[in-house]
Amino acid sequence: MCGIAGFFSRTPVAAATADAMLLELARRGPDAAHQLRLDQHGQRAADAFSQAYRQGDSALAEQVLQLLILDESLQQLDALRRALP
Repeated sequence: MCGIAGFFSRTPVAAATADAMLLELARRGPDAAHQLRLDQHGQRAADAFSQAYRQGDSALAEQVLQLLILDESLQQLDALRRALP
């Protein structure tokens, strides 16, 4: 079983908040736990993907890549929405 937790905030969020979320999900299975914190420009996401890929963590690299694709898709949808009459 998998679980994903996340949040969006315009202000910094304490690391303890993310840690508490991961702790709540731990009972769902022992597979893995990762944290990814993105800034407003997505640079941290690209860096996280590159680092995970170089270190051979293909599962984490795949997750980060999926988040990058989702982020870009959401930005495109937002641009389309703004272009509608």
